[in-house]
Amino acid sequence: MKNGGKLYPPEVLDDCELWNYIQYIQITRSQNFY
Repeated sequence: MKNGGKLYPPEVLDDCELWNYIQYIQITRSQNFY
């Protein structure tokens, strides 16, 4: 799974980074419908 271009592994993401990652997944999924 992609890590949003970060240099550290997903388990060290804080709440803000995790939220941005979830938003990124939602955006990329929504684009697949077009």
